[in-house]
Formats: sequence, C-alpha cells, structure tokens
Amino acid sequence: VFYVLLGLMLASYAQIALMDPGTVPRKWHLKVAGDPVLKQRYRLCRKSNLFKPPRAQWDHVTGRLVLNFDHFCPWMVNSVGFYNRKFFILFLFWSFVCCFY
Repeated sequence: VFYVLLGLMLASYAQIALMDPGTVPRKWHLKVAGDPVLKQRYRLCRKSNLFKPPRAQWDHVTGRLVLNFDHFCPWMVNSVGFYNRKFFILFLFWSFVCCFY
C-alpha cells in the first residue's frame, strides 16, 4: 500500500515539474492587440509589454506571464499556476498521507 501511495506522490510531482503552469497563449495576445474594445478592457504587463488577463502575474524566476499565478515553488522547480495547481494540491495530499501511513 505504501508503494502505491509513493507512486501517486511521485506521479503528481512529475506532473508539476514537467507541465506548463499556464503561460498566456500568444494567440490570445494577438487577438486582444487587434481589437480596440478588448484593448480597453485589459492592462499591459510592465515587464513583458503583453496584455494581462485577470489574475495573471509576471513570474520573476521563470520570466513569463502565468495565468492564475500562485507562487514559484523551488522544490518543484516550476511555477504553480492554472494548469498544474491540481497536481500541486494532490502532491501535498499524497505527501501527507505517505508521512502518516
């Protein structure tokens, strides 16, 4: 049972470390730049000079604009954002379960 839990924890870790945290797509930036109504709605990022969706922030460590940016996790060597937040929570859960099994 412990090895199954350990496997789930390591699988979650691999998903966090290898998955894109949610970089804002280039296609979205081009769409906003081409539409004057959308230009009024979204702000420009001071670091990248790209339009920022709501809750997107510039990550200073990785140097990219991340959707729903939470934090940069040095143990995962990746940012925690829109696409890998679920796996970060699962990793914390499986780590907790493995510690107390």
